[in-house]
Amino acid sequence: MNYYHTQYLIDMIRYGSETISHLQINVPDQFVVPEVREHLYVPGSGLAQVSLFRDVVTPGFFKLYMNCEDIFRKPYGAGEMNMFNFAYNLLSLRFMKTNQQLPQETLITALQYLNVGLQRQLSYMNIDGSFRMFQDDEDSTSIWLSAFVANTLHEARFGEWKHDIYIPINLIDKIVVWLCSKQNETGAWYPDNQIFDRKFASVKAGSGALFGDPVPLTAYVLIALYKIETDVSGAALTCIDKTRTLASEYLLRESYNIDNKEVHFLAITAYALSLRYKKSRTICNEIYFSNAAIPDNPSELINALRFLRPRMEQSNDAYAVQATAYALMAHIEHNGMGLDQETKIQRDAMMRWLNNERNFIGGMASTQDTLIAMEALFEYTQVDPNRNVYNMLIKMETSSTPTWSTYFSLSKTNYTIMQSSYIPQGFTYGTIGVQAVGVGRSMMQLTTTVHVEYPWLLKKTVDEIQFFELTAENIRFTGRNASIMEMTPCVRWVYTERSQQSGLTVLEIDLPTGFVIMNHTLQDYVRSKQVPNLKRAEMYYNKVVFYFSHVDTSRTCVKFRADRWYPVGNGTIQHRYRVYDYYEPGMHNTSIWTTYNHFILNICYVCGSYQCPYSNATDNDNSPSVNGADNSPSVNGADVLKATCTCVALVLGFLMKRFIVRIH
Repeated sequence: MNYYHTQYLIDMIRYGSETISHLQINVPDQFVVPEVREHLYVPGSGLAQVSLFRDVVTPGFFKLYMNCEDIFRKPYGAGEMNMFNFAYNLLSLRFMKTNQQLPQETLITALQYLNVGLQRQLSYMNIDGSFRMFQDDEDSTSIWLSAFVANTLHEARFGEWKHDIYIPINLIDKIVVWLCSKQNETGAWYPDNQIFDRKFASVKAGSGALFGDPVPLTAYVLIALYKIETDVSGAALTCIDKTRTLASEYLLRESYNIDNKEVHFLAITAYALSLRYKKSRTICNEIYFSNAAIPDNPSELINALRFLRPRMEQSNDAYAVQATAYALMAHIEHNGMGLDQETKIQRDAMMRWLNNERNFIGGMASTQDTLIAMEALFEYTQVDPNRNVYNMLIKMETSSTPTWSTYFSLSKTNYTIMQSSYIPQGFTYGTIGVQAVGVGRSMMQLTTTVHVEYPWLLKKTVDEIQFFELTAENIRFTGRNASIMEMTPCVRWVYTERSQQSGLTVLEIDLPTGFVIMNHTLQDYVRSKQVPNLKRAEMYYNKVVFYFSHVDTSRTCVKFRADRWYPVGNGTIQHRYRVYDYYEPGMHNTSIWTTYNHFILNICYVCGSYQCPYSNATDNDNSPSVNGADNSPSVNGADVLKATCTCVALVLGFLMKRFIVRIH
């Protein structure tokens, strides 16, 4: 499946009137090309959704409890990802509460889910108060994750909700005491052995290997400790002030030694020091901050009309978003409301750039950059003088059919609630025209998905860079009616121009419909340590997911078996599998593996029903092969005889009924 996302910030405050670009649906109007056998896409598979929310922070609760799958279309099988689910919903609640847009039923439901999320997060906690990334891997204990959890739990101790979601203060105390114990005499925190997020790592000169850098980690922990403030007691209260002072002095010393190319280090350090000294120098006056240029979102001009095309994910999206978000918060901390023209221009420019980097309806690139961006945009709304003048009416219509148009009314009573509409099935192509009147800001987004059948039609990576080598080996079906599937997918990091290894890497393989692999089997496979860097494996949503701490230039292969639990005949031929760096998902590669011989199995072969005269339910030797052997059906004599008797009995019954009716 190809996924496309187009976003546009309608700004009717900055401009009294605005010519809004048309949105281009990235699906051809015809799925066939003359004299070409291959279809451009699967007919009828196109789906396009337009959505708006009248703000710059969050679309609100478009699901009862939003998780990584809803926001990024990514799994959430690790401690940081589960904490993100908790933090994202919590921040959405706080934002809606602050703006008096939080219905009571939404609050009650969200708090119930937050309690469940909290209990799930505690399963990642160690006895000493630290948190590990993976439940079954004690070596994945992380200072970075522990600081993230402490900060988020502090935010959850909101006065009005403390009886609905109970977080004891001694829980935060225990985490803070552990963090204090991990600080060295210089005031720094040194990273653990495993570097999951490459934004907190540097590339070692000469070798190209990633190694944890203490500067961004120290700044990250310091930010968490300053936000916790005095929401601690006992030993934690005793150590937190000294710890923050030592860390601030360390960062102040190191800030002059940070390489100008390490923009994220500069941004997070500037924000951390602004919390300590309240007034801190700004790092520069750029619109965005990144280690490499981020191109403008693609568009084309046709007959004086601008058409916006879907955004292409960059290999440093998360890096740029997170660095810019920290820079925006440092800018606000440094200048306050800053109503002078230059300050407003800088602040508004960073806000607009962040919103134009949305790759999904509710998020940016990944977990950490999305949360930091939401916090920065939340702080932006607190100093924005135009919050009370929003009132907009937006009309949309598509070029593919004159019968579809929709209106979105955005006012002060509904601006944190996302409104959406789908293009009618069969008309998912062409462009969408937009007209807006009123005053305010609105985030307009178009999300399009379409299925394709061939690898060369899959959505390409930026500049068609190959980040990973991805292969599927030893695919075979065995057992009665091909009910057992075995597969060995392999991955290898090949983008050595960037580094010699990836960050936390996820491999997803779509399974044929009806096949299941038990999660306890996958967990046993992880615990066996047959694959050294494999930290977790799980199955859900008809796909199996493998999590690796990293992938290097050597081949990493996993082997699994899935069994048919549900009879499905004539299954799909093509199945997607993809690999990506979780915290920099622009680094990804996707391919297709095929099960053509599985497709030709009709329901009689699959379920082995005795009502099917050509079933192989009683004769395993006659099952059709899916590995190139003879696939012609073979007649089962017993089944034919039973079917014949059944038909004769039905005919005789019908004739006897007619005879009895005539007698009476």
